[in-house]
Amino acid sequence: MSKQRRIKKGIKQKLKLDVAAGTIDDDDLLTWIIDPDQDNLATDDAGRKEAIKAGLTDGVAAGNILQSAGETEEAKSTDPVDADTDAGGTDDGAEVDAGADPLDPADD
Repeated sequence: MSKQRRIKKGIKQKLKLDVAAGTIDDDDLLTWIIDPDQDNLATDDAGRKEAIKAGLTDGVAAGNILQSAGETEEAKSTDPVDADTDAGGTDDGAEVDAGADPLDPADD
């Protein structure tokens, strides 16, 4: 299965669970679309820009997913449906914020 299909499948599964449980609102839905693994890295720059346009820059739900261009799952080659791509114990977004490599488990 391609990476793109895996991403879409993961998002659909998570959203189905959240919608069924009634634990998701519009802000949460947009956040899940932009950051499906909830590691505070937007999937791509287009998603980051959409979050800004949607007014999530001041929202708690958006967390820190609005990093500057180049600090996205796509740019860092991390897995957008796995919050800790290198399985080192620290979320990808936290590693990027700390200046660590989210693909190197030894630097967590």
